[in-house]
Amino acid sequence: MSNVYKTFIEKLGAYENDEMSQDETIEFFQMLVDTGAAWKLQGHYGRVAEALIESGMVQRPEEEKQMMFGFTKPVVVTGETELFCNEVKKDLTSANK
Repeated sequence: MSNVYKTFIEKLGAYENDEMSQDETIEFFQMLVDTGAAWKLQGHYGRVAEALIESGMVQRPEEEKQMMFGFTKPVVVTGETELFCNEVKKDLTSANK
């Protein structure tokens, strides 16, 4: 498991356990929006992401480079986001074997 993927899982756990500051929560949701994961996780994440976008605390990705995993929202794939998406792809592929 890559460090990026492990970090995502750790952040997800911290959010679920209410262990994040407001700034950490906003940063976490920005990452969820940037990767499109906000709309693939349970509905709560998409609703919170939309509320944060509407409030201006989280921004939609500026470039709509490609859609991955059937996300219904724009996904920008660069740097750490690309590493994360590749790890998820590997996990999904191995789970379907």
